[in-house]
Amino acid sequence: MTPDVIVTKICHANISSIRTQVEHAIVDVKRYRIEKDKLHNDKKGFTDIIKVSCVGYTTYG
Repeated sequence: MTPDVIVTKICHANISSIRTQVEHAIVDVKRYRIEKDKLHNDKKGFTDIIKVSCVGYTTYG
């Protein structure tokens, strides 16, 4: 294999890895129904905190 082919394969592997992580994060958001359900809370910014917490928990938990 030529060096160009090796570099291309490494780049595609990196892109594929990132794509997989993003797809898993999207599935987790759908699983917790973060965007679909309405949170009934009057505190300003509470919904954003919940969204970030759920995504952070699934990503780093």
